[in-house]
Amino acid sequence: MLIQVILTLLATSAWPAAAVPAATPASPNRGLRLIKSSPEDPGKWVTEEQKIRDYKSKGRGFVDITDITDAQVLAALSAPDTEEEQTFSVQAVSYPSAVSHQSQVNPLLTKVSTTNPQSWLKTLTDFYNRYYRIIVSAHYDSTGGSSTARGPGADDNGSGVVVLLEALRVLANAGFKPKDTLEFHFYGGEEGGLLGSQAVFSSYKSSGKTVLAVVNQDMAGYSPSGKLSIYTDYVDSALTAYTRVVATAYIGSTTSDTCGYGCSDHASARSNGFLQAYSTIMWDAVLRHAKFTVAFLVEASYL
Repeated sequence: MLIQVILTLLATSAWPAAAVPAATPASPNRGLRLIKSSPEDPGKWVTEEQKIRDYKSKGRGFVDITDITDAQVLAALSAPDTEEEQTFSVQAVSYPSAVSHQSQVNPLLTKVSTTNPQSWLKTLTDFYNRYYRIIVSAHYDSTGGSSTARGPGADDNGSGVVVLLEALRVLANAGFKPKDTLEFHFYGGEEGGLLGSQAVFSSYKSSGKTVLAVVNQDMAGYSPSGKLSIYTDYVDSALTAYTRVVATAYIGSTTSDTCGYGCSDHASARSNGFLQAYSTIMWDAVLRHAKFTVAFLVEASYL
């Protein structure tokens, strides 16, 4: 079950020159895209078909950096996965060590079900594929081994989309009024190298927005362990710890895993100066994801 939770804080200071990435290779011709598959990789020019065939279909993460011109973002994408070597600093935020809004959360959790998600997911998977179609955070696009193949994307990532829709339905029907503003993001272009989320977080960075929490779900319908699995690489430890506090309080024990470079949209938050935690969480898994999302949104809205 891939719940991806991105907890983010806006970067507020300059980035060191030591983090500047290696020079990117010149484009051999028009129509190709420049992708980066590791911190050390200066970039490789590929076709859209090669992205899917040689990378996505083989589980190899990458970020499409063709249109990224911000030197700070490029530096972050070239930074090693260690907190000591992060190329940005963030606003100070103290995250609670325990949940404190059970009286609001628990009644809402009884309203969460899989009835609507099952109907919504059928609608999503009836599309031939969803490659680069919708930028409306769960990513909405899907592929099936190539950019033109059928890709219903039930798990990757129709499941994440319906989890967010169910959480939104429950909170809206309950008339929940958060202390802080809650946003629901639906990204396009994730399969092509995190294009949609890069555009969103680049805009947030340039406009100076302060973001306390972004919840992004990816592959929420697969959970062989029956638990929420929290990723521990390319994330912020303090925010990851807070995610685990909320998940444990309302859903139960968690497990840990690693994700790899550019594996999903949380990489866009990180490279644009936001900190993040990434958690990976069959219909019981979707139900668990939706309940976690409701609980997280209520608790985090009081940060």
